[in-house]
Amino acid sequence: MTEERHGALKPLPSGLGSIERISFIDSNYGIALGNHEVMLTRDGGIRWTGVKDPRTCRSKDEEEPYEGRPVSVSILDSSFAWIAFDDGRMLRTTNGGLTWIELQPCQQNRPLVAHFSSQDHGIGLANDRFLYETIDGGKQWIKIGTDKYGSLAFKDREYVWLVSENALFRIDLDTTP
Repeated sequence: MTEERHGALKPLPSGLGSIERISFIDSNYGIALGNHEVMLTRDGGIRWTGVKDPRTCRSKDEEEPYEGRPVSVSILDSSFAWIAFDDGRMLRTTNGGLTWIELQPCQQNRPLVAHFSSQDHGIGLANDRFLYETIDGGKQWIKIGTDKYGSLAFKDREYVWLVSENALFRIDLDTTP
């Protein structure tokens, strides 16, 4: 009896380390988050390259190794993507991951989980459990509302789902700026 296969499993390259999250925008373009590293593929996982983190928010005099961990990724399309770190840092690419910039100002409170519906507009959930919004590509985030939420999820660019202690909420992104 022959087993019909729709796709073969490919082992990840041994140099990737421990992968904690992975996100794909299509069958080729994806970003994998490890414990302290971020990897990108443009060919469906056949080859992975490390994301060059500019770390411009750190003083060049600091001797301690950087301990921030990547915690989430938002991929808009094959050009635009954002990576959030557990210390509030956020990276953005506008050219498919060829170069990354660290969003300024460095001390801005940024979400740990974000979803972008356009190059400029995003919604995110920070570690204080409040909802934040950006209209400038992630540079500045403004707290919206006073409710606290436990999680944020999204399936597409139309809706963001939020869970609180009391209810499930859906935000229609077509009605936000």
